[in-house]
Amino acid sequence: MATQLLLTGVPAFVAHVTGSTAIQFAIDENDFNPANLISVDLANNTSLPPAQWGNVEVDISTAGGYSTIGPRFRSGAYIGAAYIAEKVRIKFAGALADWPPAGDDIYQYQAVLRANGDVRRFHGFKVNVFAPTTGTVAHLEFIRPGGTAGSSVNPRRWIDLADASVVDPATNGFTTITAQSPVGTIGAVFLTSTAMASQSLDKPKVPTAFGM
Repeated sequence: MATQLLLTGVPAFVAHVTGSTAIQFAIDENDFNPANLISVDLANNTSLPPAQWGNVEVDISTAGGYSTIGPRFRSGAYIGAAYIAEKVRIKFAGALADWPPAGDDIYQYQAVLRANGDVRRFHGFKVNVFAPTTGTVAHLEFIRPGGTAGSSVNPRRWIDLADASVVDPATNGFTTITAQSPVGTIGAVFLTSTAMASQSLDKPKVPTAFGM
């Protein structure tokens, strides 16, 4: 049976360093309320083997990972993104009450790691079914975070929804667009990291103002 890990990307402005990998951060650079600080140990990351994913707090900040703070202090990056594990998101739900931004969906900032012999990475995207699907190949408009359907800057791609090397199947519970979704349906597709690269699609820049 596959083991999986859900991560949610949030802006991270490091406020306190309590160890070489232990930090507290805020998601708003102008929020100085200690009650809104999120505590993580960057050493408890996705480099751990799948059998230890219950200990993961955050994604790696090195090659292949989506976090961009750290990875060690005080020489690491203090501003960037933290892709936090679901247990951390739930624990600090109060500090994350305003995340994601209005108009965006949480899945646009989420990644799934799944281990089933190998470890695969998927990232969520908001899409609009732009034209009738041909078989299992869908013509999708990718709606950027902060954007809306129909924008001229939205890329459009033909995606084979039946190709597990490209899309996480809807049966896994994250992708909501299927070959039966009518034109105009807006929902989620979770693409593999290799498909993201081949389709020139990237994860959100979190926080956008810093190009992270």
